Amino acid sequence: MKKYTSYIENTYSKELLLIIELSKHEPDRGKINQLVAHVDFESFYALTVKHRMVSHVLHHTELISNTIPASYLEKLKKTKIEQAQRALNYMLYVIQIHEQLEIQSIKHCFFKGPMLSLQLYDDIGMRNFGDIDILVEKQDAEKAKEIIEELNFKCIYPKIKLTPKQQKVNYTISHHYHFKHRAKALDVELHWNISNPKSYVGIETSEILSFSDNINVSNRILPYISHIQNLVYLAAHGAIHQWYRLFWLKDFSVLLN
Repeated sequence: MKKYTSYIENTYSKELLLIIELSKHEPDRGKINQLVAHVDFESFYALTVKHRMVSHVLHHTELISNTIPASYLEKLKKTKIEQAQRALNYMLYVIQIHEQLEIQSIKHCFFKGPMLSLQLYDDIGMRNFGDIDILVEKQDAEKAKEIIEELNFKCIYPKIKLTPKQQKVNYTISHHYHFKHRAKALDVELHWNISNPKSYVGIETSEILSFSDNINVSNRILPYISHIQNLVYLAAHGAIHQWYRLFWLKDFSVLLN
């Protein structure tokens, strides 16, 4: 462990090291003071946004408020407000999609997105996520697709309308449909497998749906991937993407704890 810690301290930029330190539950004030003296705040801001760590950095603002230029602090706060507003918009559609799937008796559960933020941080606006992820059985995918489209989302992947024969082929080479809202900057991914190929995670969709947990959101009980299966999924997801964004590591660390 010391070997890896030494590598990080000697290789990573001061800006990245400062972000890592500020993401800790109990940051080292002395280390922060040492790093701040060598930080380029334009790079610090850009990296904070790139790694989706704005909320975590702002959580310890008091440790850098006297040293970070006011203009960059305001930019971070503005980004956080925009992130929180987007999260609320996403949550409204999570509830709408859930209610419509329930009406049609389509078994489903959510993963990642605003509900992971709620599970880990008790705050749907803490994570900067890019879409809503829903899992259904393959035989329910087309009906679920229709429901999402009726909520003013357009399927952008695949771009063409598939014939029943093409749908069957698509199920074997893909694992989701991707939608964009026609009026708002919101995305939805409807999955029939949680990963592609399925072997990356190795858990059947039926098993994930059967053992899903419930999360209370505004007095609505929404299905969410179970804690253990979520841990397995996030480990696989992070490995596939080589953990190139810090917020994945932060989420995984919080989930482990």
